[in-house]
Amino acid sequence: MLKKSEKTVVILHNSLKTVPIFRINYIKKLLESSDIIIIAPNDCEKSKVYLEELGVTVLKVPPISGKLSLVEYLVLSNFYVLKLRVMGCYFISHFVTTFIFNFFSLMPFNSRVIIYIEGLGSVFTKSKALKVVLKLLLSMNKGQTLFCNSAEKSQIGGDLDLVTNGIGIDLENFKLKELDFERLQNKKFRLLFVGRLIQDKGVLDAVAVLDGLKLLNVDVSLTLVGDIYPNNPSSITQEAISVLESKYENDIQFLGFSNSVIDWYNYADILLLPSIREGFPVCVMEASSVGIPSFGYDVPGVRDAIKSGVNGYTSQYKDVEGLVNLIYENLSYDKLKCLSKTASQYACTNFDAYDKSDEIIEQLNRL
Repeated sequence: MLKKSEKTVVILHNSLKTVPIFRINYIKKLLESSDIIIIAPNDCEKSKVYLEELGVTVLKVPPISGKLSLVEYLVLSNFYVLKLRVMGCYFISHFVTTFIFNFFSLMPFNSRVIIYIEGLGSVFTKSKALKVVLKLLLSMNKGQTLFCNSAEKSQIGGDLDLVTNGIGIDLENFKLKELDFERLQNKKFRLLFVGRLIQDKGVLDAVAVLDGLKLLNVDVSLTLVGDIYPNNPSSITQEAISVLESKYENDIQFLGFSNSVIDWYNYADILLLPSIREGFPVCVMEASSVGIPSFGYDVPGVRDAIKSGVNGYTSQYKDVEGLVNLIYENLSYDKLKCLSKTASQYACTNFDAYDKSDEIIEQLNRL
Protein backbone atom coordinates (compact mmCIF):
# COMPACT_ATOMS: atom_id res chain seq x y z
CA MET A 1 0.00 0.00 0.00
CA LEU A 2 0.99 3.63 -0.41
CA LYS A 3 2.56 5.06 2.73
CA LYS A 4 1.73 8.53 4.02
CA SER A 5 4.45 11.07 3.22
CA GLU A 6 6.27 8.59 0.97
CA LYS A 7 4.01 9.37 -2.00
CA THR A 8 2.09 12.48 -2.90
CA VAL A 9 -0.47 11.92 -5.64
CA VAL A 10 -1.42 14.80 -7.95
CA ILE A 11 -4.74 14.56 -9.78
CA LEU A 12 -5.10 16.60 -12.98
CA HIS A 13 -8.74 17.17 -13.91
CA ASN A 14 -10.69 19.29 -16.37
CA SER A 15 -13.09 20.66 -13.74
CA LEU A 16 -13.05 20.88 -9.96
CA LYS A 17 -16.84 20.63 -9.96
CA THR A 18 -16.84 17.03 -11.16
CA VAL A 19 -13.99 15.71 -8.99
CA PRO A 20 -16.26 14.81 -6.01
CA ILE A 21 -18.73 13.21 -8.41
CA PHE A 22 -16.34 10.93 -10.29
CA ARG A 23 -13.15 10.54 -8.19
CA ILE A 24 -14.28 10.54 -4.58
CA ASN A 25 -13.96 6.77 -4.03
CA TYR A 26 -10.31 6.47 -4.96
CA ILE A 27 -9.54 9.84 -3.35
CA LYS A 28 -10.86 8.63 0.01
CA LYS A 29 -8.87 5.40 -0.31
CA LEU A 30 -5.68 7.24 -1.23
CA LEU A 31 -6.09 9.67 1.67
CA GLU A 32 -5.67 6.77 4.08
CA SER A 33 -2.07 6.44 2.99
CA SER A 34 -0.95 9.43 0.96
CA ASP A 35 -1.28 13.16 0.40
CA ILE A 36 -3.39 14.36 -2.52
CA ILE A 37 -3.07 17.54 -4.54
CA ILE A 38 -5.57 18.53 -7.23
CA ILE A 39 -4.83 20.72 -10.24
CA ALA A 40 -8.07 21.73 -11.97
CA PRO A 41 -9.95 24.88 -12.93
CA ASN A 42 -11.55 26.12 -9.68
CA ASP A 43 -15.07 26.30 -11.10
CA CYS A 44 -17.00 25.24 -7.99
CA GLU A 45 -16.46 26.65 -4.50
CA LYS A 46 -18.64 23.95 -2.93
CA SER A 47 -16.44 21.19 -4.38
CA LYS A 48 -13.30 23.04 -3.27
CA VAL A 49 -14.52 23.34 0.31
CA TYR A 50 -15.64 19.70 0.39
CA LEU A 51 -12.31 18.39 -0.90
CA GLU A 52 -10.30 20.58 1.46
CA GLU A 53 -12.38 19.35 4.40
CA LEU A 54 -11.37 15.81 3.44
CA GLY A 55 -7.71 16.83 3.57
CA VAL A 56 -7.06 17.37 -0.14
CA THR A 57 -4.89 20.29 -1.26
CA VAL A 58 -6.61 22.21 -4.06
CA LEU A 59 -4.24 24.47 -5.97
CA LYS A 60 -5.52 27.83 -7.15
CA VAL A 61 -6.34 27.67 -10.87
CA PRO A 62 -8.78 30.06 -12.58
CA PRO A 63 -11.92 28.65 -14.23
CA ILE A 64 -11.73 28.65 -18.03
CA SER A 65 -14.16 31.21 -19.41
CA GLY A 66 -12.32 32.55 -22.46
CA LYS A 67 -8.99 32.66 -24.30
CA LEU A 68 -7.22 34.73 -21.64
CA SER A 69 -8.28 32.46 -18.79
CA LEU A 70 -7.29 29.42 -20.88
CA VAL A 71 -3.78 30.84 -21.28
CA GLU A 72 -3.64 31.54 -17.55
CA TYR A 73 -4.77 27.97 -16.83
CA LEU A 74 -2.12 26.52 -19.17
CA VAL A 75 0.68 28.56 -17.60
CA LEU A 76 -0.33 27.85 -13.99
CA SER A 77 -1.14 24.17 -14.48
CA ASN A 78 2.12 23.40 -16.26
CA PHE A 79 4.09 25.41 -13.70
CA TYR A 80 2.52 23.41 -10.87
CA VAL A 81 3.24 20.12 -12.64
CA LEU A 82 6.89 20.96 -13.16
CA LYS A 83 7.28 22.09 -9.55
CA LEU A 84 5.61 18.94 -8.20
CA ARG A 85 7.65 16.69 -10.49
CA VAL A 86 10.82 18.07 -8.94
CA MET A 87 9.34 17.10 -5.55
CA GLY A 88 8.91 13.48 -6.74
CA CYS A 89 5.12 13.42 -6.90
CA TYR A 90 3.00 10.86 -8.72
CA PHE A 91 0.37 11.98 -11.23
CA ILE A 92 -3.02 10.82 -12.46
CA SER A 93 -4.29 12.75 -15.47
CA HIS A 94 -7.92 12.29 -16.48
CA PHE A 95 -9.32 13.09 -19.95
CA VAL A 96 -7.68 13.74 -23.31
CA THR A 97 -7.75 17.54 -23.03
CA THR A 98 -6.05 17.58 -19.63
CA PHE A 99 -3.35 15.27 -20.94
CA ILE A 100 -2.73 17.45 -24.00
CA PHE A 101 -2.79 20.74 -22.08
CA ASN A 102 -0.10 19.45 -19.70
CA PHE A 103 1.83 17.22 -22.07
CA PHE A 104 5.15 19.08 -22.18
CA SER A 105 5.44 19.44 -18.41
CA LEU A 106 3.92 16.08 -17.49
CA MET A 107 5.23 13.52 -19.92
CA PRO A 108 8.94 13.74 -20.85
CA PHE A 109 11.07 11.28 -18.83
CA ASN A 110 8.28 10.76 -16.29
CA SER A 111 7.51 7.20 -15.19
CA ARG A 112 5.37 8.35 -12.26
CA VAL A 113 2.23 9.05 -14.24
CA ILE A 114 -1.08 7.41 -15.09
CA ILE A 115 -2.93 8.76 -18.12
CA TYR A 116 -6.61 7.83 -17.99
CA ILE A 117 -8.45 8.18 -21.32
CA GLU A 118 -12.19 8.14 -20.56
CA GLY A 119 -13.53 8.98 -24.01
CA LEU A 120 -12.12 10.52 -27.18
CA GLY A 121 -14.85 13.07 -27.79
CA SER A 122 -16.22 14.08 -31.15
CA VAL A 123 -13.14 16.07 -32.26
CA PHE A 124 -10.81 13.06 -32.14
CA THR A 125 -13.50 10.59 -33.16
CA LYS A 126 -14.07 12.40 -36.46
CA SER A 127 -10.41 12.98 -37.35
CA LYS A 128 -8.06 10.15 -38.28
CA ALA A 129 -5.13 12.58 -38.34
CA LEU A 130 -5.77 13.74 -34.78
CA LYS A 131 -6.05 10.15 -33.61
CA VAL A 132 -2.64 9.42 -35.15
CA VAL A 133 -1.15 12.41 -33.30
CA LEU A 134 -2.81 11.39 -30.02
CA LYS A 135 -1.55 7.82 -30.37
CA LEU A 136 1.98 9.15 -30.89
CA LEU A 137 1.74 11.34 -27.78
CA LEU A 138 0.39 8.48 -25.67
CA SER A 139 3.16 6.17 -26.88
CA MET A 140 5.61 8.44 -25.06
CA ASN A 141 4.06 7.62 -21.69
CA LYS A 142 6.71 5.99 -19.48
CA GLY A 143 4.12 5.21 -16.82
CA GLN A 144 0.74 3.56 -17.41
CA THR A 145 -2.13 4.39 -19.75
CA LEU A 146 -5.69 3.32 -18.95
CA PHE A 147 -8.72 3.22 -21.25
CA CYS A 148 -12.39 2.88 -20.37
CA ASN A 149 -13.18 0.72 -23.40
CA SER A 150 -11.39 -1.67 -25.73
CA ALA A 151 -12.26 0.19 -28.97
CA GLU A 152 -10.34 3.31 -27.95
CA LYS A 153 -7.37 1.26 -26.78
CA SER A 154 -7.27 -0.49 -30.17
CA GLN A 155 -7.36 2.86 -31.98
CA ILE A 156 -4.82 4.90 -30.04
CA GLY A 157 -3.33 2.65 -27.36
CA GLY A 158 -0.47 0.19 -27.05
CA ASP A 159 -0.15 -3.47 -26.11
CA LEU A 160 0.71 -2.74 -22.47
CA ASP A 161 -2.16 -0.31 -21.92
CA LEU A 162 -5.09 -1.49 -19.79
CA VAL A 163 -8.88 -1.41 -20.21
CA THR A 164 -10.80 -0.70 -16.99
CA ASN A 165 -14.40 -0.92 -18.30
CA GLY A 166 -15.43 2.29 -16.63
CA ILE A 167 -14.80 4.19 -13.43
CA GLY A 168 -17.62 2.44 -11.58
CA ILE A 169 -20.28 3.84 -9.27
CA ASP A 170 -21.05 3.74 -5.56
CA LEU A 171 -23.59 0.91 -5.57
CA GLU A 172 -24.90 1.99 -2.17
CA ASN A 173 -26.33 5.13 -3.78
CA PHE A 174 -28.21 3.18 -6.47
CA LYS A 175 -30.31 0.48 -4.83
CA LEU A 176 -32.54 -1.95 -6.71
CA LYS A 177 -36.03 -0.46 -6.87
CA GLU A 178 -39.47 -2.04 -6.78
CA LEU A 179 -41.27 -2.01 -10.12
CA ASP A 180 -44.62 -0.23 -10.32
CA PHE A 181 -46.74 -3.33 -10.89
CA GLU A 182 -50.07 -1.55 -11.28
CA ARG A 183 -48.82 1.02 -13.80
CA LEU A 184 -46.92 -1.55 -15.88
CA GLN A 185 -49.88 -3.92 -15.89
CA ASN A 186 -51.89 -1.02 -17.27
CA LYS A 187 -49.20 -0.69 -19.98
CA LYS A 188 -48.08 2.83 -19.15
CA PHE A 189 -44.33 3.09 -19.71
CA ARG A 190 -41.67 5.69 -18.98
CA LEU A 191 -38.45 6.29 -20.93
CA LEU A 192 -35.49 8.21 -19.52
CA PHE A 193 -32.62 10.04 -21.24
CA VAL A 194 -29.70 11.22 -19.07
CA GLY A 195 -26.99 13.39 -20.62
CA ARG A 196 -26.15 16.56 -22.46
CA LEU A 197 -28.84 17.57 -24.94
CA ILE A 198 -26.57 17.37 -27.98
CA GLN A 199 -26.58 15.30 -31.14
CA ASP A 200 -23.51 13.26 -30.12
CA LYS A 201 -25.54 12.00 -27.16
CA GLY A 202 -28.47 11.18 -29.45
CA VAL A 203 -31.05 13.50 -27.95
CA LEU A 204 -33.05 13.72 -31.18
CA ASP A 205 -32.83 9.95 -31.64
CA ALA A 206 -34.35 9.57 -28.17
CA VAL A 207 -37.28 11.72 -29.31
CA ALA A 208 -37.52 9.61 -32.50
CA VAL A 209 -37.79 6.47 -30.34
CA LEU A 210 -40.66 8.09 -28.42
CA ASP A 211 -42.34 8.89 -31.72
CA GLY A 212 -41.80 5.35 -33.02
CA LEU A 213 -43.35 3.76 -29.96
CA LYS A 214 -46.34 6.08 -30.18
CA LEU A 215 -46.86 4.99 -33.78
CA LEU A 216 -47.13 1.46 -32.36
CA ASN A 217 -49.88 2.77 -30.02
CA VAL A 218 -47.75 2.45 -26.89
CA ASP A 219 -48.74 4.65 -23.95
CA VAL A 220 -45.25 6.00 -23.26
CA SER A 221 -43.56 9.18 -22.04
CA LEU A 222 -39.99 10.48 -22.24
CA THR A 223 -38.12 12.39 -19.54
CA LEU A 224 -34.84 14.09 -20.48
CA VAL A 225 -32.39 15.00 -17.70
CA GLY A 226 -29.58 17.26 -18.91
CA ASP A 227 -28.69 20.75 -20.06
CA ILE A 228 -28.66 22.42 -23.44
CA TYR A 229 -25.31 23.83 -24.63
CA PRO A 230 -25.87 27.09 -26.57
CA ASN A 231 -22.19 27.25 -27.65
CA ASN A 232 -22.33 23.73 -29.09
CA PRO A 233 -23.72 23.74 -32.65
CA SER A 234 -25.15 20.25 -32.18
CA SER A 235 -27.10 21.19 -29.05
CA ILE A 236 -30.86 21.21 -29.12
CA THR A 237 -32.22 24.76 -28.74
CA GLN A 238 -34.75 26.16 -26.32
CA GLU A 239 -36.99 26.89 -29.30
CA ALA A 240 -36.83 23.25 -30.40
CA ILE A 241 -37.68 22.17 -26.86
CA SER A 242 -40.77 24.39 -26.93
CA VAL A 243 -41.87 22.83 -30.24
CA LEU A 244 -41.45 19.31 -28.85
CA GLU A 245 -43.31 20.18 -25.65
CA SER A 246 -46.15 21.55 -27.74
CA LYS A 247 -46.23 18.42 -29.91
CA TYR A 248 -46.03 15.77 -27.18
CA GLU A 249 -47.56 17.77 -24.28
CA ASN A 250 -47.47 15.68 -21.08
CA ASP A 251 -45.62 12.83 -22.76
CA ILE A 252 -42.30 14.68 -22.81
CA GLN A 253 -40.52 16.69 -20.14
CA PHE A 254 -37.17 18.47 -20.25
CA LEU A 255 -35.82 18.79 -16.72
CA GLY A 256 -32.43 20.39 -17.31
CA PHE A 257 -29.58 19.49 -14.96
CA SER A 258 -30.57 17.52 -11.85
CA ASN A 259 -28.60 16.96 -8.65
CA SER A 260 -30.87 14.02 -7.74
CA VAL A 261 -30.76 11.82 -10.84
CA ILE A 262 -31.56 8.81 -8.63
CA ASP A 263 -35.12 10.13 -8.35
CA TRP A 264 -35.51 9.84 -12.11
CA TYR A 265 -34.05 6.35 -12.27
CA ASN A 266 -36.64 5.37 -9.68
CA TYR A 267 -39.31 7.08 -11.80
CA ALA A 268 -38.43 5.43 -15.14
CA ASP A 269 -38.68 1.96 -16.68
CA ILE A 270 -36.08 2.13 -19.46
CA LEU A 271 -32.91 4.16 -20.06
CA LEU A 272 -32.28 5.42 -23.60
CA LEU A 273 -28.67 5.98 -24.70
CA PRO A 274 -28.56 6.49 -28.51
CA SER A 275 -25.07 8.06 -28.46
CA ILE A 276 -22.54 8.22 -31.28
CA ARG A 277 -19.99 6.76 -28.85
CA GLU A 278 -19.10 6.79 -25.14
CA GLY A 279 -16.04 6.29 -22.98
CA PHE A 280 -17.96 4.06 -20.60
CA PRO A 281 -21.41 5.46 -19.80
CA VAL A 282 -21.98 6.21 -16.12
CA CYS A 283 -25.73 6.42 -16.69
CA VAL A 284 -25.83 2.76 -17.81
CA MET A 285 -24.00 1.69 -14.64
CA GLU A 286 -26.35 3.73 -12.46
CA ALA A 287 -29.49 2.56 -14.24
CA SER A 288 -28.38 -1.07 -14.13
CA SER A 289 -27.75 -0.90 -10.40
CA VAL A 290 -31.26 0.49 -9.84
CA GLY A 291 -32.67 -2.25 -12.06
CA ILE A 292 -33.44 -0.28 -15.22
CA PRO A 293 -32.43 -1.89 -18.53
CA SER A 294 -30.57 0.32 -21.00
CA PHE A 295 -31.15 0.50 -24.75
CA GLY A 296 -28.66 2.11 -27.13
CA TYR A 297 -26.63 1.71 -30.30
CA ASP A 298 -23.90 -0.87 -30.80
CA VAL A 299 -21.05 1.66 -30.63
CA PRO A 300 -17.81 1.89 -28.60
CA GLY A 301 -18.43 2.35 -24.89
CA VAL A 302 -22.13 1.54 -25.11
CA ARG A 303 -21.48 -2.00 -26.31
CA ASP A 304 -18.95 -2.38 -23.48
CA ALA A 305 -21.49 -1.35 -20.84
CA ILE A 306 -24.61 -3.15 -22.13
CA LYS A 307 -24.63 -6.94 -22.16
CA SER A 308 -27.45 -7.99 -24.45
CA GLY A 309 -30.32 -9.65 -22.62
CA VAL A 310 -28.76 -8.97 -19.21
CA ASN A 311 -28.86 -5.23 -18.54
CA GLY A 312 -30.35 -4.10 -21.84
CA TYR A 313 -30.02 -4.36 -25.61
CA THR A 314 -28.27 -2.60 -28.49
CA SER A 315 -29.25 -2.07 -32.11
CA GLN A 316 -27.06 -1.07 -35.05
CA TYR A 317 -25.89 2.54 -35.08
CA LYS A 318 -28.63 4.97 -36.17
CA ASP A 319 -31.15 2.12 -36.50
CA VAL A 320 -33.95 3.93 -34.66
CA GLU A 321 -36.52 1.43 -35.91
CA GLY A 322 -34.44 -1.42 -34.54
CA LEU A 323 -34.20 0.34 -31.19
CA VAL A 324 -37.95 0.92 -31.15
CA ASN A 325 -38.62 -2.75 -31.89
CA LEU A 326 -36.23 -3.95 -29.18
CA ILE A 327 -37.93 -1.76 -26.60
CA TYR A 328 -41.40 -2.73 -27.82
CA GLU A 329 -40.55 -6.43 -27.42
CA ASN A 330 -39.61 -5.88 -23.77
CA LEU A 331 -42.49 -3.65 -22.69
CA SER A 332 -44.23 -5.94 -20.26
CA TYR A 333 -44.13 -6.29 -16.49
CA ASP A 334 -42.68 -9.82 -16.66
CA LYS A 335 -39.87 -8.94 -19.09
CA LEU A 336 -38.95 -5.72 -17.29
CA LYS A 337 -38.95 -7.57 -13.97
CA CYS A 338 -36.55 -10.17 -15.36
CA LEU A 339 -34.24 -7.53 -16.85
CA SER A 340 -34.39 -5.52 -13.65
CA LYS A 341 -33.05 -8.44 -11.63
CA THR A 342 -30.28 -9.41 -14.05
CA ALA A 343 -29.25 -5.76 -14.61
CA SER A 344 -28.83 -5.18 -10.89
CA GLN A 345 -26.83 -8.38 -10.46
CA TYR A 346 -24.62 -7.43 -13.40
CA ALA A 347 -23.97 -4.00 -11.87
CA CYS A 348 -22.95 -5.54 -8.54
CA THR A 349 -20.41 -7.76 -10.27
CA ASN A 350 -19.01 -5.30 -12.81
CA PHE A 351 -19.64 -1.67 -11.81
CA ASP A 352 -18.46 -1.34 -8.21
CA ALA A 353 -16.44 1.90 -7.87
CA TYR A 354 -14.48 0.46 -4.95
CA ASP A 355 -13.15 -2.32 -7.17
CA LYS A 356 -12.23 0.27 -9.81
CA SER A 357 -10.49 2.40 -7.15
CA ASP A 358 -8.42 -0.60 -6.07
CA GLU A 359 -7.36 -1.04 -9.69
CA ILE A 360 -6.12 2.56 -9.93
CA ILE A 361 -4.25 2.29 -6.63
CA GLU A 362 -2.70 -1.00 -7.77
CA GLN A 363 -1.39 0.73 -10.89
CA LEU A 364 0.06 3.54 -8.74
CA ASN A 365 1.84 0.95 -6.62
CA ARG A 366 3.42 -0.52 -9.74
CA LEU A 367 4.91 2.75 -11.02
